[in-house]
Amino acid sequence: MLKLATSISLLLLALSCLEAPFSHVTALSPASETSDGAVLAATESLPGRAGGAAAGRADGEAARPPHRQPCKHIRRLIDRLLRELTLDEKLSLMSTSSPAINRSDSSGQQLLVPPFTWWGECGHGAVVVDEQGATIFPQPIALAATFDRALVGAVGAAIGAELRAKSNEAERGGRGPSMSNCFAPNINLFRDPRWGRGSETFGEDPALTGGLSVAFVRGLQGGHPRYLQAGATCKHFAAYSLEEWEGVTRHEFDARLDARDARDAYLPAFRACVTQAAPQSIMCSYNRVNGTPACASGWLLHHKLRHQWGFQGIVVSDCGAIEDIADNHGWAATQAEGAAAALQAGTDLACQDYSHLREGLERGLVGRRDVDAALRRVLMARAALGHFDGPGDDNPFRRIPASVVGSREHLALAREAAAKSIVLLKNIPTGSAAAAGQGAQVLARRAAQAAAAAGSMGEAAADGAAGAPGGAEPLLPLRLASLRRIAIIGPFANRSEYLLGSGSYYGRPAGGLLSPYEAIAQRASQAGVEAELLTGTEVMGQGADTLQASAACNRSDACIFFVGTSALMSAVREVRQYGSLPVFSPVVEAEGWDRDSLGLPGKQLNLIQGVARRTRTPLVVVLIHGAPLDVEWLHSSPRVGAILSAWTPGQGAAAIADVLFGDVSPAGRLPVTFYFSNFTAQSDFTDMSMQRWPGRTHRHLQAPALYPFGHGLSYTTFSYSRLSIDAPPAAPVAWDQPVAGPAAVQGAGAAATLSAGCLSGGKLPALHVSVNVTNAGGMAADEVVLLLLTFSESLMPLRQQERPQRLTGVATRGQGSATAPASGSLVAPAVLHDIPCTPFVGSGGSQPEGLPRQTLAGFERVSLAPGQVTSVRFSLAAPEWQPFSPLPEEPGSSGSSSDGESGGKQDCQPPPYCGSYVLRAGQQQLEVVLDGGRQAGASQIDLAAVA
Repeated sequence: MLKLATSISLLLLALSCLEAPFSHVTALSPASETSDGAVLAATESLPGRAGGAAAGRADGEAARPPHRQPCKHIRRLIDRLLRELTLDEKLSLMSTSSPAINRSDSSGQQLLVPPFTWWGECGHGAVVVDEQGATIFPQPIALAATFDRALVGAVGAAIGAELRAKSNEAERGGRGPSMSNCFAPNINLFRDPRWGRGSETFGEDPALTGGLSVAFVRGLQGGHPRYLQAGATCKHFAAYSLEEWEGVTRHEFDARLDARDARDAYLPAFRACVTQAAPQSIMCSYNRVNGTPACASGWLLHHKLRHQWGFQGIVVSDCGAIEDIADNHGWAATQAEGAAAALQAGTDLACQDYSHLREGLERGLVGRRDVDAALRRVLMARAALGHFDGPGDDNPFRRIPASVVGSREHLALAREAAAKSIVLLKNIPTGSAAAAGQGAQVLARRAAQAAAAAGSMGEAAADGAAGAPGGAEPLLPLRLASLRRIAIIGPFANRSEYLLGSGSYYGRPAGGLLSPYEAIAQRASQAGVEAELLTGTEVMGQGADTLQASAACNRSDACIFFVGTSALMSAVREVRQYGSLPVFSPVVEAEGWDRDSLGLPGKQLNLIQGVARRTRTPLVVVLIHGAPLDVEWLHSSPRVGAILSAWTPGQGAAAIADVLFGDVSPAGRLPVTFYFSNFTAQSDFTDMSMQRWPGRTHRHLQAPALYPFGHGLSYTTFSYSRLSIDAPPAAPVAWDQPVAGPAAVQGAGAAATLSAGCLSGGKLPALHVSVNVTNAGGMAADEVVLLLLTFSESLMPLRQQERPQRLTGVATRGQGSATAPASGSLVAPAVLHDIPCTPFVGSGGSQPEGLPRQTLAGFERVSLAPGQVTSVRFSLAAPEWQPFSPLPEEPGSSGSSSDGESGGKQDCQPPPYCGSYVLRAGQQQLEVVLDGGRQAGASQIDLAAVA
């Protein structure tokens, strides 16, 4: 085993570390560090696991990230390494496969750095192929459907513990540290349903993505003030969401962003990850951003990341992105110039190789100080991973045992995560006249959802619960006591590897892997119910055996189809199993592989349609997928009684049976919009605009959708009441003078916004919003509560839509607060005089350009017994108001190097526009009016101070 030199060891023993106090951080306790449940015990105390405010931001104040403070002796050791290492050694340590350094230095003392491979993947489980394997959780898009920060934090903590356990075993075996770093999470927005890597993300919404990424990173890295359990990498910075489309690849694509989309859509999740979770690293992406390769962009890596957001970790390139700067983007003439540009911009670590920097140094393109500055950050990160620990250092993560890998607790957590991620898309009665009527109602309701998508989200939770019109019961849950035989059909029914996810981002499952058929059959057999299996067709098959499938359904009391999409690694596994790819390659979505259709691939839909025509057996469809699907026929057909989205559940197949048979009520919500297929003909995949017709994501979509963001039904019914807002007493605010005298014209026409400066001191109290949620049904269940915010003045008539009725009433004001009535949706507006706002001057019905139709201002998941009532609390602070604020003036804001934010040290955010806003939660809605309480002018507040 590698050992530190005696002199260094003595130094480590002699000096101790001072731990900075972080009241919100909980480290592993000595009693739990060596137990199989260590991770779960630690996770229970993470912010958010028990509904804590630090993760949920329920109190309006985000917890500060645990910036790790290195010991003095570590800083001295790094200073010594920087003095003694040769240039080649330094460059080798700035590449992701870093060899060992073991030699004597200039004074005869041993110089030792252990080998380390930075490249590891862990988006939903440690990617390992050894005998033991690792726990495979549902893919990130499924975790996003839970809308559960605490759960995502627990999953991150479990993955981090398994990574660390693998590294500990490697060190005990004399192989040096390994597996203690990974390139996850992927926090790009799932902006287009065709993107092949959308399943790796937390969905289409920046607030949801930011909140879940913070929870995942905190869980993965642990809460210790000095050490990391495992290193997290928030990727891909920035605006990465295309693999290959019509001859354009990610290695040459130029993502052209306007200022508002950059500030409000593409960057917020990264800002949240950096400022609230302090990830070890940020990965810069392959693509260009407004003409400059992301890994060579000083605006992204220095100005935004380090200067404005205060990032202290390392920047690592995506693998091969440094070479792309010259080879594919043609932005640099040579590899040496590309590598030098990346280093100067702020890329510290190259995946895979930084050797071209030697030529850059010889040509004077960069200096040794540039190399040392980057290497210092790299070595500090390795110190946080414990690579320079000596006998006197007390790293609690070194005591995590191998037994946590695939432990009972982790497998139970995978099943819980899968159950919480399942979304009930449709649930109607079948086999009766009520079915046809319900089918018509579904179509009518979809049109209503398109007209008022913001208001439909809360209503969807109860729609489809037990107690359909006319007294007919919805098809799900299936009652085993009333069944004798179940037919389980489809290409995903008994292919367990299809449940693991996409690309190369999973490894060998620890503890076995069930297929949906096996999980259902096991459960059914306990009740004496037979289960029949039939494939029917393949994922990309050219034919469907509808006759045999129909016969199987006719012999059964219920017929469950498992259909969907699959990914690259499934094809690789088939090559290994069969020796060659079958004629029906199952690859549909994966890294390097964008989708060309939103429908079910192959003949899967034909299989279901054929059975529907030939039988009267109730049909359930379970979707196994990672991206939105156009399943309009399944949705509209009265023969299909229920549709479940189970995503790719990893080792959580048993959760599908839990939901089908009613052990768990589904409570997942869609983290992405399910578009109709014609969306691909209406929108250019390479157009990064969120606003251009037909619009992208729920925030800007102007066309009807099959299922809106946030859609999800339940087996019970929830009611919402007393949506209220409370503005705390105003605090003194200090204001700067406007940075520009004349009004800055916003867009075309006469519309103008008065420009202003930023706050030099003071704080604005957050607005507190609460709503009561009641489980009005007869089954214990979770409910996802979504708070939506709309600038009502911006809701002008859109295509196929009508402007919502404006809320009016006689204002009854009490200390700047208002409450919606228990029934009905009209209420007197809350007029808030003490909240600064930006006046908008327009004429002829003009309005601020680029504002979203709605935003997700908050989300919480709650568990309620029948009849139980709970009050859910939210906070409106800087991130929630930002999409409704003007863009500050910044030199070059319309050019290639700016997203429109201030060029100063801190983010500059003007206050939101004055006017009428509508808050929605479930069936409740409340109007809030910001009038500024001042003369029209340029009042500005540093809303970042209350983020």
